[in-house]
Amino acid sequence: MTVHDFFEKHRISLQYVYGVLLIVLIPVLIYINSKNIIDRYSASIDVMIQREGLSLGRAIYSFIKPDISNHVLLQQKLSEVAEASEQIEAISLLFPEAGSFRIVASSVQNATGTSLRSPYYDLALAQPEGDGLATDFVNVDTDAGAAFGSLADGGNYWLVALPVSDALGEKRAVLTIKLSTEIVNELSETNELASLWMLAATIAAVVFFLLIAVRFWDYALLYRRIVEVDKMKDEFVSMASHELNTPVTAIMGYSSMMLEGDMGQISDEAKHAALIIKTSAGGLVNLVEDLLNVSRIEQGRMDILREAMRPDKVIKEVIETLNVQASEKHLGLVYA
Repeated sequence: MTVHDFFEKHRISLQYVYGVLLIVLIPVLIYINSKNIIDRYSASIDVMIQREGLSLGRAIYSFIKPDISNHVLLQQKLSEVAEASEQIEAISLLFPEAGSFRIVASSVQNATGTSLRSPYYDLALAQPEGDGLATDFVNVDTDAGAAFGSLADGGNYWLVALPVSDALGEKRAVLTIKLSTEIVNELSETNELASLWMLAATIAAVVFFLLIAVRFWDYALLYRRIVEVDKMKDEFVSMASHELNTPVTAIMGYSSMMLEGDMGQISDEAKHAALIIKTSAGGLVNLVEDLLNVSRIEQGRMDILREAMRPDKVIKEVIETLNVQASEKHLGLVYA
């Protein structure tokens, strides 16, 4: 069996399989694409927050740099900055001290004087001046976040850390800022939820239209089948008509010979019967021709010519044809 024969044999089944694949595959691809867009959007938001956090850290660094040795004034400035901005939840300055970091000034109550150990602070201190680190609390170890109190809501905050140098350019401390991203997260979640609803509506619409398309395929297959059956009907009518023509032609030929005396003299009664036979055979020929004409009309291959006629002759021929059957039943047909 060739590939073409296989597809012809299983055409309907393959079309159904194709429709099911479309119904499943298209929504899946739409979902994957939408999820990818949402993930990229979230990633771009993270990058934006990271850049804004570092910019804010540089601004605060420039503000406190002249007073880095005055811890009292630092404490005052950090508290003022934290109170002035709704985004800043906490801000601290940590000095390296014997392998750890000691908080010398902080907007967090009772945090001053606390010593902490964290690779995050070591990495922040190693950054070039004017540069720093920015990450969400999910990626910060517990000790690094301890300067800001509880981490229970860490998912809504970002931690910015950058080195602080003195007037001589020597790195002396690490400035850490806790930024609230609650508003951004709420907007992102709202947009993501709206995107998911839109995705669900899109998938539902696509599935609906695909189901309609599959239904149309059923109609197309049915129409194709009807066309095939109609073609078979035309072929049968054409074949049957031609097959009927052969015996009818013989009947008409022999009845004509009887009427013309080619088969010897016959009685008037026999001539009348032969005439009826010939007339009936002629009617059968007309019927066969009508069957052929029906096919020609359906195919648009026949022009119909309308003209006036007198029905008397047709009625008389029909009466002559049916008189034999009427006589058998003791009936009479009269046309007046």
